Amino acid sequence: MSGQFRRGAGNGRVRKPAKSHRLRLPLVIVGLGAVGLLFLGVYELYGFLLTWEELSITTVEVRCPEPAVAALAEEVVGHVRWGNILLLDVGQVLARLERSPYVAAARVRKIFPAALRVDVAPRRPAAVVEEGEGVLIGRDNVVLGPAGPEAGYRWPTFQDESRFAADREEKLARAWACLEELGPTLAERVESLDLSESWNVVLVLRGDPTRLKLGDGPFRPRVRGWLAERERLAQAYGPMEYADLRFAGRMIYKPAVPSAGYGPEAVPAQPAGTGPGETRPPVP
Repeated sequence: MSGQFRRGAGNGRVRKPAKSHRLRLPLVIVGLGAVGLLFLGVYELYGFLLTWEELSITTVEVRCPEPAVAALAEEVVGHVRWGNILLLDVGQVLARLERSPYVAAARVRKIFPAALRVDVAPRRPAAVVEEGEGVLIGRDNVVLGPAGPEAGYRWPTFQDESRFAADREEKLARAWACLEELGPTLAERVESLDLSESWNVVLVLRGDPTRLKLGDGPFRPRVRGWLAERERLAQAYGPMEYADLRFAGRMIYKPAVPSAGYGPEAVPAQPAGTGPGETRPPVP
């Protein structure tokens, strides 16, 4: 007789013991109740915090490296009704601050429980643009306001025959490129840049009425070359009306007062190598 186990004929099924569901419903009800109580507690806490006097903004600190812009920002935030720090809309505060062209950027930081710190990056005047009645602009070409009578003594003046009616951004970009190439020391000595011709920047230095025709660059070596020759030319021919520095290896100039033998009409048309309008060797 074989000891091998044989399954009986037919499809036998193994029945699993039924699980009791009697305890599941009470547990679910208890869990839901706990979650509801948690949300209720959070809601009550939030409502309490919104009305808590300790969270009402009482201190606003404005920080800005430019005193005049700092005073302007303080005036702006001084008109804001702050209220609870949790309800503060930072975006609205920033929008109010940045309405002023003198504010380049601002950041508002909440310091709990009841203080704010406002950091302001100022937009400083960088040039006078002769458009309209004359305006001050920042380095990013944003108009700051009308240019006062003293503005030209503090910042370079950008000029254009059409008063920047066309190609404004392109002309201003050319002016900034010239000043940047000159470097801080020379740029501070620039009185004006005439940008009327797209291929020719005409520069005037402070204290020297000579119009320097620089072409489209390079600007720095041409201006330095003029400064090296200026005194010698002034001693020989007096003040200069203009100096044309656009051509490599030579300098063309026109005295403001023609020398003896040269009438004022003849001087501009003088061919190279004759008289006061002669070409000069390159300046090292």
